[in-house]
Amino acid sequence: MKSKSTFFAGVLAASLAVPAFANDTPEATPLPQFTAADTQMLFEQDAMPMQLAVLSQQEMKETEGAFAPMVYGALVAANYAWTAFRVSGVVAGAYRVIGPAYNGGRVLQVMHNNNPIFRLDNHRNPYTSNFHVHLAPNMNLHRPWYAPWRGN
Repeated sequence: MKSKSTFFAGVLAASLAVPAFANDTPEATPLPQFTAADTQMLFEQDAMPMQLAVLSQQEMKETEGAFAPMVYGALVAANYAWTAFRVSGVVAGAYRVIGPAYNGGRVLQVMHNNNPIFRLDNHRNPYTSNFHVHLAPNMNLHRPWYAPWRGN
């Protein structure tokens, strides 16, 4: 156990030290500069002028607060999407992922051809932690999240 933690501490220290040595090059290469030809290519010279107009004070007042309905619409759409995920889930081929249950318990469930193959729950069970998993083929078996090979 001690050798594992020593190894991970060494890897962490090395990963933090690498960026410090990255800038120790003897000669920094200069960044390329834009020439006048490059600048001319960036802006279209033969394009039609854009039809822009300054809004009057009346038009500014008419558009004031137009953002609020968009925010409301986005919240309604997000609520609908969250409800659909919790009830029907997301389907990808023969698999379906269903979100949290309304009454608690289920956190996430994965199904294959409408048969549950994995479920992550958070409720009372025989173990000290409420957080546990259920794996197919025996979905009634509570398995602790930290040791899914065990089960009661």
